Order: sequence, then C-alpha cells, then structure tokens
Amino acid sequence: MSYTDPAEGFFNAFSQGVFPVFGLERKAENGSDGRLLYEGYCLPGSTVSQSRWVIRKFDSVAGWRWARAAAAAEKFQFNKVWNDRASYNYVDL
Repeated sequence: MSYTDPAEGFFNAFSQGVFPVFGLERKAENGSDGRLLYEGYCLPGSTVSQSRWVIRKFDSVAGWRWARAAAAAEKFQFNKVWNDRASYNYVDL
C-alpha cells in the first residue's frame, strides 16, 4: 500500500473537477463585482492567521490559480495564511 499525502489528494480532487469531502473548513471572499475571488480551505480549528491554508484565486482570464511558491520542487501543502491571501503569487498547477 502506498501513502498519499492528504494535501496531494486534495489537489488531485480539485484538478479532476471533484469537490473533495475531507472535513476541511472553507472560507471565501467575493470581489467588488460579487463574484467569488478567493477560496481557501484549512484544517479544522485553524485560524485565519495560521499558516494552515490552501488558497486559490479566480482570475477572469486564466481561471482558478493556486497560491504556491514558484519553485517547482515545492509540494502542494496547507501552508498559507488566509489573512495574507492578497500578497501571494498565484500560479497554474
């Protein structure tokens, strides 16, 4: 049996268009036009100031993009802070 990192499973579910049911907490922010702009998921009990979030941002041209460092070696992780969402670089994964 092989081990699958929960964060990898979460990302794989999103990339396949499947909404995951992992018992995660969700937070969202709408833009000035009323459309969903940011969406984040965290481990239960996390606060908006803890680095326990995975965040994505909707770009009207590129679609959904994920907050992640540009380094290709970085694994998809619950390591972002919801309060810092506007400061992250968002990339296609």
